[in-house]
Amino acid sequence: MPASSSEATLSGPASGTPGESPFSWKFTTPLFIGSALNPVNSSLIATALLPIAHGLGVPLGQTAALVTALYLASAIAQPTAGKAAEVFGPRRVFIAGIIGVAIGGLVGGFAQDLLTLLVSRVLIGLGTSCAYPTAMLLIRHRARDAGLDRPPGGVLGGLQIAGTATASLGLPVGGILVGSQGLLLLCVYLVLYGITQWIEAVRGLNETEAGLVLLPMTLVTGLVVAPVSRRNLVRGPIIAAAFTCLIASAGLLLLTGTVSIAVIVIITIIFGVAMGFGVSGNQTALYSQAPPEQLGTASGLSRTFGYVGSIASSAITGVVFHSSVTNSGVHLIAWIMIGVSVVLVALSVADRTLRAKTPAT
Repeated sequence: MPASSSEATLSGPASGTPGESPFSWKFTTPLFIGSALNPVNSSLIATALLPIAHGLGVPLGQTAALVTALYLASAIAQPTAGKAAEVFGPRRVFIAGIIGVAIGGLVGGFAQDLLTLLVSRVLIGLGTSCAYPTAMLLIRHRARDAGLDRPPGGVLGGLQIAGTATASLGLPVGGILVGSQGLLLLCVYLVLYGITQWIEAVRGLNETEAGLVLLPMTLVTGLVVAPVSRRNLVRGPIIAAAFTCLIASAGLLLLTGTVSIAVIVIITIIFGVAMGFGVSGNQTALYSQAPPEQLGTASGLSRTFGYVGSIASSAITGVVFHSSVTNSGVHLIAWIMIGVSVVLVALSVADRTLRAKTPAT
């Protein structure tokens, strides 16, 4: 059934009952939970890479394929799911994705080798990729039906917290816009995968402790996303993200085997600020500038470019930490991130399209 004929069924009326907000918790909660599945699954594996390598008897560098598998699948599936949602309707695509996640979880639960785990990660990547573009379409439909002339910043902020800020939330759980909108996420995921391995192997923390050290990054990201998204800002947050990412990347040069845990937490918190600014500005730009009839595809493509950064981060950590995790290795990652951040700053400041006022929907 084409999306146009099933739109009312999929997105519902502008409000469920008379006087009810068009974006009540009954409408937004499923969207937020669904959008959180991909980032949480992305980072659940971070604290487990070292134990998986030991448990399966494989080199640590090989376990990086578990990260790459999910992101390659997601990079392909996000724009595909967005287009499918535009054609067949977001509800059908969302349900298909949930079924894929369930199957992937079962496969991973019974896995006894690295290959089976890779299959599980691919299935989870395909399934979780259906949520975000579907949510963006449903929010657009609901905003239009409610007669809103501006992006629903509070709802977009909540979606972004669920869809990106929860990425590092998978770390403690596991232990117990486009081209540049990718450079920022490259740095963030180098922290999630590279620094997490260093914290465990060099600093000597166990999986649960390593996850808890990075937990404040998630909390700070959420605190930044909420107010920035409500203001529907683009240029300021994106430039702020670039500069804070550069500062945090330079801070990684301070890491040694005896560095205080407080220093590590402060550095990751700065990365959380950078991620909060970046994802807020990029999502507002996406919602406001993408053609309404192509928002699902555009949302998927936006996530795809983010996954390019994620895939690059797993490749970098796999090469740098191929045989062992060392202080010199983490410092090399820091210099790579500093170089990436300098490019990000230059692109953000020079981008003339960010100077224009964000158009209304």
